[in-house]
Amino acid sequence: MVFERPLICTDFGDGLDRLARMVPSFLSGGIQELVFLSVVPYRLERDIPREDTEAIAAAQQRLGQALQGAPHGPVTVAVRSGRPEDVILAVAAEFRCDAVVVGGASHSLLEEKLFGSTAIALGQRGTVPLLILRPQLLSALTLEELDLRCRHLVRQVLVPHNGGPSAERATARLLALIQRQRDRGLPVTVERCWLYQAVEEIRNLPMESVLAEHRDRLGRVQDQFAALGVAAEVLVEPGSFLPGLMAVAQEYDVSAIVIASRHRNFFLDWSVPNSGQRVLRRSLHPVLFFPSRA
Repeated sequence: MVFERPLICTDFGDGLDRLARMVPSFLSGGIQELVFLSVVPYRLERDIPREDTEAIAAAQQRLGQALQGAPHGPVTVAVRSGRPEDVILAVAAEFRCDAVVVGGASHSLLEEKLFGSTAIALGQRGTVPLLILRPQLLSALTLEELDLRCRHLVRQVLVPHNGGPSAERATARLLALIQRQRDRGLPVTVERCWLYQAVEEIRNLPMESVLAEHRDRLGRVQDQFAALGVAAEVLVEPGSFLPGLMAVAQEYDVSAIVIASRHRNFFLDWSVPNSGQRVLRRSLHPVLFFPSRA
C-alpha cells in the first residue's frame, strides 16, 4: 500500500470492522502503523447531547476482540463521540495519519443534498487521501480472500483521464506517493497502472486522429510512471466514459480507481456533474480519492 499510517473508520455496519482481523496482512503490505476508529453518536437526555458510555464501551470491546492476536505496537483503537467528520479529522491529525479509509454506499446527488455525506465533508475539509471501500465488497469476501485483498489494496490502479485538471491532479498525487516510497527506500507497492481515456465521436474530425492524439498525450504520462519503475499501459478507445471505465476495471483486475477533486473549493465539484462524481457513486471497486486540500 502507498500509505504507511492509515486511519480505518467503521460504524460496524459498513464491513470495515472486519479489517481489524487483517492486521498481519496490512503489515506485510508495507503499513507501518494502523489506527482503527469508531464514532459513536451522542445520545440525547432532555434534549442535551451526552456521551453514550455504554455504546462506547461496546465499540471498544468489539474492536478489541477483532484485534486479539494482532501485534500491539503498530495498532491503536480509538472510540470517540461527535460528528463523524469532525472526529475523523481530529483523530487523523492526532495520530498523523496519511490516509483515511472509509466505507462508501452508493448515493444519488439528491440524497447527498438532502442528508449530507461524511465523504463529502472529508473531501472538502480533509488534507489526506481517502480510500473508499464498498460495504458490498467487504461483506462478500471470505477471510482468506480479504487477507489477500488487504495485502494489495492499491497494487494495480486505474486512472481515468479526460485531459482535465482532475485527472492531472490525480496523476500528480499518485506519482508523488510512489516517489515518496522510493525516497524512503521502501518497496513500491503500486505495480501497474492503466491510463484510461474514453473518446466520444466528434463531428467532422476523424476518430483515428483523435485517438492518436490522446494516446500521444497519455504516452508522456506513461513515461513518468515508467521512470519510477511502475508498469503503465495506455488505454484509449471510442465510447462512453463510465461504461468503458467499469469494463476496463473488471477486465484488467484493477485494485482501485484513482480520482481527485477538480477544484480547491470542493463544493464546486458537486455543483456541476462530472466524471469523478459518477465514479464515486457507481463504482463497486475501491476508489482512491485525493480531496481538494490533499
